Amino acid sequence: MAVALVTGGSRGIGEAICRRLADEGYTVAVNYKNSAEKAEALAAEIGGRAYRADVSQYDEVCAMFDSVERELGPVEVLVNNAAISVVGVFQDCTDEEWEKIFGVNVKGVFNCCKRALSNMLNKQHGSIVNISSIWGVTGGSCECHYSAAKAAVIGYTKSMAKELGPSGIRVNCVAPGAVKTDMNAHLSKEDWDGIIEETPVGRIGAPEDVAEAVAFLAGEKASYITGAVLNVNGGSVIVVADDPGLASSQNEQDTRMIARSAHVPLLEPSNSGEAKEFIKFAYELSEKYDTPVILRITTRVAHSQSMVELCDREERPVIPYEKNIAKYVMMPANAIKRHVIVEDRLNRLSEDSNGFSVN
Repeated sequence: MAVALVTGGSRGIGEAICRRLADEGYTVAVNYKNSAEKAEALAAEIGGRAYRADVSQYDEVCAMFDSVERELGPVEVLVNNAAISVVGVFQDCTDEEWEKIFGVNVKGVFNCCKRALSNMLNKQHGSIVNISSIWGVTGGSCECHYSAAKAAVIGYTKSMAKELGPSGIRVNCVAPGAVKTDMNAHLSKEDWDGIIEETPVGRIGAPEDVAEAVAFLAGEKASYITGAVLNVNGGSVIVVADDPGLASSQNEQDTRMIARSAHVPLLEPSNSGEAKEFIKFAYELSEKYDTPVILRITTRVAHSQSMVELCDREERPVIPYEKNIAKYVMMPANAIKRHVIVEDRLNRLSEDSNGFSVN
């Protein structure tokens, strides 16, 4: 049987990928770093083996591949799923956090691909599937380092696909949207309801949704597909012409247009839980840098009692926009004059933008 190696395979999306590939007949090598018990149990259940390695360390990756090849055989399918994230504003991002995020999320992909290719090139056959993120496509507010790393994975995928195609090796990428995993266990029902409201298919993604995409790209049914970025996000972001910069959402484009025109920071919380924190942070940011801050959230969140109470308590000017997406400008306490200037810019912008109105 062909051997598939899945990094970060002990839980969440990685676990679902391991199970799905096992269903497809692969012997699965389950990589883990800390979750030994879960990895061992999963491997025993699906007829595979568990292997520990920190993918950011090339010597550990090489040792893992050596063991897999000795015990199971050469790796024909590599799924680079292992990743970590830190949430915080860019100004607070430390060098250590940046290096750690890129060490696992980017160098980890590099390390595993480099070691896997020694056998794949010899056989002139192989399939690599890298897991990016919706934030690698659109960018995520307060996740600059994570977004940058996941965008790097997309660029790496496309470049490797062109280079390795003539050698019979396909390289593709999956970019998941909101997926219900242990990592998101802290989100409340209200948070999930907000995400569902913003997702065209009307539900949250499951790890199995991502696993299905990976299994397809890994297998021979996708033999004519390489360099692809498969967005598994329920339609929350629809990319035009495979260009990460061309999102179909006119609301998103208009929001960024406003931010550029008014020269103010733009915050985009992904759910109502984040929105509550972002509201407070928007006020703090506007005071610290003496500038307006645009906050883009759904109307449902904008009209929530906590939002109304917070804005009333702070006694700051707030400007709402549109019907389905609420766009607010949080103002410094001493910026009433600037409030008029920004409002004038936004009104002039609305007159020049097709169909975009300021209420």
